[in-house]
Amino acid sequence: PKAEIVRGLLGGRATAGRTEIPLGWAAVSDLAQEPYDPEAARRLLADAGWVAGPDGVRRKGGVRAALEIVSTTGNRLRERIQQVLIDAWRDVGVAATIRNVPSQVLTAPFASGGTRRRGDFDVLLAQLGLGTIGGVDPQAYLTQRHTCAAIPRQANGGAGGNWERSCDPRVDALLARTATTLDPTQRRAAYREVQRIVNEEALVVWLFERSRINAFRSGVSGYAVNAWDVPTWNVAQWRMAAR
Repeated sequence: PKAEIVRGLLGGRATAGRTEIPLGWAAVSDLAQEPYDPEAARRLLADAGWVAGPDGVRRKGGVRAALEIVSTTGNRLRERIQQVLIDAWRDVGVAATIRNVPSQVLTAPFASGGTRRRGDFDVLLAQLGLGTIGGVDPQAYLTQRHTCAAIPRQANGGAGGNWERSCDPRVDALLARTATTLDPTQRRAAYREVQRIVNEEALVVWLFERSRINAFRSGVSGYAVNAWDVPTWNVAQWRMAAR
């Protein structure tokens, strides 16, 4: 589906998603998520005891393999992506339906019943990642996205962005370590391991990496692409050729 989404819905003007930090000093090039393989998915589901019923939807112990995909209403691209995902899941015997909500409901605070912070979804389709949130250094972003303390709940006033509610002591230990060291090599290795764990646990499927299209005059030099959506991050290195 990633290739289909990039080619069919984005006109090829994006890249299939690989990791949470695709660009920048902390990016890693040797990580990628498993490719779309419906045959392998069918085999894994069957081995786990999920047997196809008369309607083609798998069942196990009286439970039907059915998911709800939640996103924002009125976003045509996301609605089309949802249809691609529904077809892909149907192909392996999983029924998926759409339950979209207004953006103000999806992103509302915990106390107001916000869908995202309450974890009121099976699958959430949203724009995420370091390039979306911003920040030259990934420490704050990864800490608020993947640590145990960042799970929104009553006790912490609904703070944090760990909407998947995953609590892995390995991730906490790695990010605690990167918070107290300045060595970029050690930090990069730790961030790589965090991304590997996130991929391993299938917390997030990165569908595509947004294109970064920045225009500047031909006489400008020194611009460098980055991961944090701040075009002027290295403005001190910019130069304008004499006319």
